[in-house]
Amino acid sequence: MAKTIRSLSTLQNSNLLVVGKFGRSVGVDGTLRLFLQTDFPQSIKRGVKLKSDSPLYPNLEVSYFMFPKDESSHSNSKALVRFVGIDSKDSADQLTNFLLFNTIQATRENCKLDDGEFFWFDIVGCKIFEDNVVLGEVVEIERIGNIDYLHIATDRNLISLSNPNSVIQEELGIRNRKIRKSFLLPYIKAYIVGVSLRQKSILVNGGLAILLES
Repeated sequence: MAKTIRSLSTLQNSNLLVVGKFGRSVGVDGTLRLFLQTDFPQSIKRGVKLKSDSPLYPNLEVSYFMFPKDESSHSNSKALVRFVGIDSKDSADQLTNFLLFNTIQATRENCKLDDGEFFWFDIVGCKIFEDNVVLGEVVEIERIGNIDYLHIATDRNLISLSNPNSVIQEELGIRNRKIRKSFLLPYIKAYIVGVSLRQKSILVNGGLAILLES
């Protein structure tokens, strides 16, 4: 079974994005293992100021960071990190199991995207269209193995049999069928036709079939 990591978007807090979760300390100088939950580990470097949900260390400044450069996907990889003012095993242990955050603004400024790439926080909220029919809206992103899945809340016109727009159900041949309130769609070329952040829309192919089979 593919390993599933916790959905990144459900961990979003205001303007903060989860970039990793702290593991155990390493050695006696304050170094910690960091389980990355970002595709942009290059944004974590010396001098960068980050935040955590630790009540003892809510504000952190990176003094050392090392991640495995030979991995094609850094998300959910292990890295080593150290922070200014945390220079002992005892102090580092206070961060174990807490989360490390960066801001959306800093992420936009420090992470360059290739053509056709998007930040997940821009994808959330997009409407999903197939053949001019709204299938639903992206509510979060979930990574299973090495594949990102769009977690889509199904459009109410496809769910409610009493909805006045149930003609849509008739046209799609799904009248009187039980439709799930949400479904997962792989974010891969086979299903994603195009993305428009300006219109907050994603055109897909095969999404309805996945919904009906869910």
